[in-house]
Amino acid sequence: MNRKIEVTCTNCHSVNCFSEGELISDVPTKDANGNVLEEHPPVTVDGNTLIACDVCGYPVNCANAKFSD
Repeated sequence: MNRKIEVTCTNCHSVNCFSEGELISDVPTKDANGNVLEEHPPVTVDGNTLIACDVCGYPVNCANAKFSD
């Protein structure tokens, strides 16, 4: 899925627009033995996702993001 996401920065109030497909995770997925299954798994944006604001770099929570297909 490649949704368009719009989220407003709580620090500088700028609107950040991006595609869900642009995000990559730095937390690898591992199996029960600790073997890395996927180094940079895709990200599904939800209320626990944080992005850096494009303008000020402040961490912005995506809990109140607007989604469109």
